[in-house]
Amino acid sequence: MRRAAVTACLLRAAAFAPRTARPRAARAMASLDRAALADATEVAALVLPAKRTGEFLKRLRPHLLEIPRQRSVASTDDAATKKVLLATTLPTDAEALAAALPPDAAAFLRDAFTEGVKATTHVVARGYDDLTVEEALKKVLPSDVPAPTAFEACGHVAHLNLRPEHEPWKRVVAEIMLDKLKGIRTVVNKVGEIDSLYRTYELEVLGGDSDTTVELREQDCVFRFDVRDVYWNSRLQSEHGRLIETIPRESRVADCTAGVGPFSVPLAARRGVACRANDLNPRAVDALRANALANCCGDRLVAHDAGCAR
Repeated sequence: MRRAAVTACLLRAAAFAPRTARPRAARAMASLDRAALADATEVAALVLPAKRTGEFLKRLRPHLLEIPRQRSVASTDDAATKKVLLATTLPTDAEALAAALPPDAAAFLRDAFTEGVKATTHVVARGYDDLTVEEALKKVLPSDVPAPTAFEACGHVAHLNLRPEHEPWKRVVAEIMLDKLKGIRTVVNKVGEIDSLYRTYELEVLGGDSDTTVELREQDCVFRFDVRDVYWNSRLQSEHGRLIETIPRESRVADCTAGVGPFSVPLAARRGVACRANDLNPRAVDALRANALANCCGDRLVAHDAGCAR
């Protein structure tokens, strides 16, 4: 009797475990094998009249399939029915499935079973193209190495700040990001420390185009510069815009740390504010002047040589 009880407990636990029809790709992939990253997962599903699909999606919304880029409805061989796919954590057995749901959803499902709805399974097959960046990275990295999902996009360049443990797989990381990030043509990684004078740092190109001169838009202005030579922080865009809108048009602005012009250029080009700008970094001043010209700032923006900042 005791052995039977233990067996029943084990079977119940197995019913709630995620079901993978094909083993996950081997971790610690030294080179990117896209085909090896394909997988297939068996999930619980309900076969129901097609006309009731919307009703089930609404009533069971918190318990639907949660795999990214996958629909929670699938076709069947019968045009009059549909499959509604459920979360990967739910069991496939009808009674166990109802028992795993909150009371309201469980009652709804039990009533549906009496009306002819059937519990079944469905295999969700995914190729490399179906994976998100994070999912693909987790598949190729060792289990004890976190996926480097934080990066800064600057024009066509994705800028990473990898940890030492990412070193053996940095090229694979770059390949995945180039495959999956729209508009990204170059992946770089910071090496060394930030220069204390110009706030620049050495960059290593991990993959893609070696060109690090970017062109991007901010505050309705175009900026062009080489990310190797100047400081730029795309995360400050909202703050730049907020401060620009607080400055009256009749003001006279001295921008003493102008960089390539994220404040001075929009002030002069969009709001007609008179600006004088400079920066310690001579390459930043060169880019500032070029950006002022490209955005038709005219004599409203005067860029001074780097020497006047000292």
